[in-house]
Amino acid sequence: MGEKKASLILLLILCFALVSIGNLKIVRATSIDYIRFSSGVTIFSPLNTTYNSRFLNLNMTFDQGAGIACSLNYSIDGNSRGSIPLVSEDTGFHFIFKNTGLVTLPELSEGSHYLTINVLCGLYDYHGAPPGAPFTPTFPGSSDYIATWTHTIHFKIDTFLVNPDVNWVEVTTLTGVGGIGSTDSFTVDHVDWRIRWEIEPGNGSQRKSFLVYIFPVTGIKGSEPWFESIQHFGIEETTGILNIYNHSGSFYMDVLASIDSYTLIIEQNIDSIPEFPSWIILPLFLVVTFVAVLAKKRLFHSSI
Repeated sequence: MGEKKASLILLLILCFALVSIGNLKIVRATSIDYIRFSSGVTIFSPLNTTYNSRFLNLNMTFDQGAGIACSLNYSIDGNSRGSIPLVSEDTGFHFIFKNTGLVTLPELSEGSHYLTINVLCGLYDYHGAPPGAPFTPTFPGSSDYIATWTHTIHFKIDTFLVNPDVNWVEVTTLTGVGGIGSTDSFTVDHVDWRIRWEIEPGNGSQRKSFLVYIFPVTGIKGSEPWFESIQHFGIEETTGILNIYNHSGSFYMDVLASIDSYTLIIEQNIDSIPEFPSWIILPLFLVVTFVAVLAKKRLFHSSI
């Protein structure tokens, strides 16, 4: 009876493994999509992250107490950019009004930046009980009270980054000089990967070209045709990205370049499903069939 149970359990495990192979899925947690401050400011963009565009919007809301006058302004990298216009969502009576602020930021350069929001709120000609912190009288005995807050967001612009949400991991970096040659081989385990390239064109007057052809590594070099390529001419652009999908294994590249030097950074998306060798499906199927027949025979003999 114990052998019969063990056979059935093994059969179930193998069947589950075979079915699961075609249903691999990777689930990632979502990232934070806003930052809320005690002043009533909530920022939706930009956030403390990396963006792949030089053009961003300041998108925020501000909860403003009834009877309190407030103004908001912002600066980028310490340079004042002016006030933030606020639009109230409705005109009904509330103790707190929700305002929306949307500003198109100027074109930003590559690299790190910081955005600062200054909030100034005032209770003017106020004769009730003194409000609590952070409100303070403009001078001793005054009926005017003000409060200020300063909020700073640090972020980065990297237009080289195609998709900040993808988990790119570097495989290798290859460098070389102009001329004709082949790179070292490299191995990519995941099916989605990319090549980030950068060139130093040099000062010569000849036409600049950067041609890269990607080949699979086989028993005989050059016996397989290239399947992807980088074909770049001129000096207007010195960086770029080639995305490759549904390919994994070992590769090398032939380079033909009339430039001073180049850098090739190979990265793979570790969220893409790793290569699963198709040849293993038949052996697994045979194993499952064998175990099923064996279990059936044991069940038959044990019932006699």
